[in-house]
Amino acid sequence: MIASMLLCTLMLACSSEEPEWVEGKIYWSFETAGPVHSSPVLYEDAVFIGSDDGYLYAIGARSGKERWRFATGGGSSSPAVVDGSVYVGSQDGWLYSVGANSGTEQWSVYLGSGISGGVAVADGVVYVGAWDRAVYAFDAETGEELWTYITANEIHAAPAVDGGVVYASSWDGKLYALDAETGEVAWTFKAGDYVSAAPVVAEGQIFVGGEYEVPTADDGIFHALTP
Repeated sequence: MIASMLLCTLMLACSSEEPEWVEGKIYWSFETAGPVHSSPVLYEDAVFIGSDDGYLYAIGARSGKERWRFATGGGSSSPAVVDGSVYVGSQDGWLYSVGANSGTEQWSVYLGSGISGGVAVADGVVYVGAWDRAVYAFDAETGEELWTYITANEIHAAPAVDGGVVYASSWDGKLYALDAETGEVAWTFKAGDYVSAAPVVAEGQIFVGGEYEVPTADDGIFHALTP
């Protein structure tokens, strides 16, 4: 009996009580007319979110009330907000710049192919990848195209920008390091048969994961790379 009680104490497995679940309090909820696959962005006192109902929304961060909605014509990607402008791509092939306070269009560019990944903005330039296999750079103020780099397959993830380099993942299985000013490729890394997730740059390293069409012993490996 003593041995049994000691075992129960060590294993913490003899209690008949279920774990106590504590639910978080909902501050507010906001419902769109379609699935929400994009990530929200908080800017000043508003939350910006894209929905597959074809709208980009600005929602009061404290009130949860809609301030404005902007029609994108397709499922909206994760937005980016810089200096009072919201940049968002859409599956209808357009890249939009929208005033964060007004919700009015500032400029738009037609890429001709869907955008499902988010955008990155750095040093006055908007970077985005599209289903036509290309990584694009646009002037953030005017929407003027600065350069284009073509990969070997579709791009479904947002690029990352750090230290004058744009890191973009492609369904061709590679991570691309591109010069942020010229779009010229510095190097590529084969991370799998597909790379669907966005890379992250932190602490002087680039983190990216890949996947394989046919599962192998290497499937699911997560990579940390030096620039």
